[in-house]
Amino acid sequence: MQQQIRPNNKVTSIGNQFAQEAERQQQIDARRRYLQHVHRRRLWILLAILLVILIGLGSQIIRGKQTNNAIQQQVQTEKKQLSKTKDKSDNLKIQVKQLNNKTYIEKLIRYKYDYSKKGEIIFTLPETNSSINAKN
Repeated sequence: MQQQIRPNNKVTSIGNQFAQEAERQQQIDARRRYLQHVHRRRLWILLAILLVILIGLGSQIIRGKQTNNAIQQQVQTEKKQLSKTKDKSDNLKIQVKQLNNKTYIEKLIRYKYDYSKKGEIIFTLPETNSSINAKN
């Protein structure tokens, strides 16, 4: 039997089959622990990378939703403004049509500027109390 001396160690191996099996088992266990350590470290690295990716994508989704909401509000505001502009345009078209009508223009001038036709007399009636109170 051959005795093995380990450097800087006062313990020597007997070298029998049991000792060799125990040493082989220790090597296998040490290798298994090392591989578990490596696998755990790789798992944590992968989880960290996945977490960074998920945070990045989540922030992009949140920013996208905020932008979408802002655009939707702007669209609603623009729709309201468009509706008001269309109403104003319709009113102006009606006014243009009326201004092309001679009788309407005559009535408008008589009402606004107190003009009268030849031989026509205009009477100004005093205002009632309720209309005077309403003005104050």
